[in-house]
Amino acid sequence: MDDPPFERGARPVDPAVVAAYDRALSADGSIKMAYDSRRANDIDMPRRSVLQAMTSLAALPAVDRMVGWEALRHGLDAAVDVDSDAWAEILSSYGTAYYRQPHDQLMTQLGRDLTVLQHQLAASDDRRRPQLLRAAAALSVIVALSLVASGHALLSRRWWASAQRAADESGDPDTRVLTRAWDIVNGCYDGRRPMTVVAISDEVLPLVGRPSAATCGLLAGRAQALALAGRHDEAVATVRHLSEQIEKLPAAVVVGDVESLWGWPRHRLRHTESWVYTHSGDRRAAAAAQARALELYPASQLRLRTQVQLHQAAATVRAGDITDGLTAAADPLDRLPREQHNVRPDELMSVVDALVDLYALVYAEPPYLEGPAQVARFRAGLPGEAARPGFRLVLAREAEELIGAAYGWTMAAGTWWSRAKEETPAEVRDRDKFAVLEWIVHPRHRSHGIGTELMRRLLQDRPESWATLASDPRSLANGIYRRSGWRVAGRSELPWGPSMELLVRDLRVAEEARTGTPRPHQQR
Repeated sequence: MDDPPFERGARPVDPAVVAAYDRALSADGSIKMAYDSRRANDIDMPRRSVLQAMTSLAALPAVDRMVGWEALRHGLDAAVDVDSDAWAEILSSYGTAYYRQPHDQLMTQLGRDLTVLQHQLAASDDRRRPQLLRAAAALSVIVALSLVASGHALLSRRWWASAQRAADESGDPDTRVLTRAWDIVNGCYDGRRPMTVVAISDEVLPLVGRPSAATCGLLAGRAQALALAGRHDEAVATVRHLSEQIEKLPAAVVVGDVESLWGWPRHRLRHTESWVYTHSGDRRAAAAAQARALELYPASQLRLRTQVQLHQAAATVRAGDITDGLTAAADPLDRLPREQHNVRPDELMSVVDALVDLYALVYAEPPYLEGPAQVARFRAGLPGEAARPGFRLVLAREAEELIGAAYGWTMAAGTWWSRAKEETPAEVRDRDKFAVLEWIVHPRHRSHGIGTELMRRLLQDRPESWATLASDPRSLANGIYRRSGWRVAGRSELPWGPSMELLVRDLRVAEEARTGTPRPHQQR
C-alpha cells in the first residue's frame, strides 16, 4: 500500500489530520504546536521548547525547591531572549566561587544547576546544544575538582570522563583542552602515578591550538607531573614554554581573571615554578618563585598560598634542615581553616590514632623501649610527614584493625640524612631517593608475609633511583633489610636514641628483577 501524499511530502498536511495524530499518540498538543509553529514560520520554537522543559521541571513535586526556582528563572530568561547565554554568566560565577565557597555548599548548588542543565539539554535544538554542552563540561570539571578535595578520588574519575565526553560532543577545541588540562593538573594530587599523568598530557598536546588559559593549564600540569617523575630537565623546559605562552594570552585572561578558576594569572606560573624547582632541588629558583607567588596571590586564595608555603617547607627539608622544615609545614596548615583542607581519608591523617597506637606497641619492645615522650614526638611529626613531596602511605588491616603500616617521602638529589656521620657515595647522593620512615607490623601478625607485602607496595613504581632508611643495628628488622638487598651506606647519631645504620637499596635493580626490563636512569 502506498503512503498518503502528505506523508511523502507531496502536499501540505491538513490541520484536522494533525489533530487526529496528536490525539492518537496522546501527545497533549505538542504535535499540533509544532505544526502550528512551522505553518506560521514561527521562529520562537526554541523558546517554547526551553519554556516547556523548565516549566515541567519546576512543577515536579519531588524537585528540590531551589531547583524549581532556578528552572523558573531559566524559563523566564528564555521568554525574554532565547539567544541569551545565561550559562556563561553562571560559569563565570563558579570560577570565583570555587576558591571562596566551602565545598559542601558549592556541591549543593552545582547539583541544582546540573539538574536544570540536564533538562535543557534534553529539550535543546541543534543550535543551542553546543553552548549547553560547553557549560556541562565546565561544571563537571568543578564537580571533579571538588570531589578530589573532599576525598572522593575514585568518584572524581567518573566526572572527569563525563566532562571530557561533553567537551568532545560540543566540538569546541578550547573546552576539550580545558577538561583534560584540569584533569592533568589534578593528577598530581589524586594519587595517580606521575608517568600516567605525563602520558595523558602527551595525548592532549596535539589538541592544542592558539594560546589560552586551558593551554597554560595543560603545560603547568605536565611540568608538575614531569617533576614528580624525576624528569627535572624536561619539567624546567616545560615551565619555560609555559612562561612564553602566558605572554601571548589576552590581558583579560591574565589580569582580568585573577581570582577565577577560568583565568591564567601570573601567580599560577609562579606556583608551577615553585613546584618544579622545589622538586628539582634548585633552591634559589624555588625561593624566587615562591616569593613572587605569595606576593601575587589574592587574599581569597588562602589554600593556594598555603600550598606554596608547603613548597618552602619542602625545600628547607631537602636542604637538610628537617626540624625547621617540619615547623614551616605545620604552621601554615594550622592557620588554614579546616573547611579549606583537602580531605584524604585514604592517607595518613585519617588513621592517625590507630597508627600512633600501633607505633607505641611496636616501639615499646626491645631494643627500642620507647615511652610516652617518644610516642608524643611521633604523633606531633605526622602532619609534617604527610606534607612532604612524594609522600606515600600503605596500610594492612584485618577487619577494622590496623595491623601494619609503612610510609615515606622523596629525599631530593643532593640531600642526605641530616645527622649522618659520613658522606654518602655520590651515586646515591646525586639522585632522588625514597626515604622509608616507618615500617611496622603488629606483633601478633608477624611471620605471615605482611611486612614484605607492605614494603613491596611502598616501593613499587617509585620514580626515585634509590630507597634509603635508618635502622637500629640491634633490631630484628635490620637483619631482614640486609637479607632483602639493603646495604649500609653510612651511620647517624640521634640525640634521643642509639646510633643508626643508614641503608640504601637500588630501586632500578629491583625493578629490573621484577619486570625483566631495564629501567632508564632518572634525570636530575
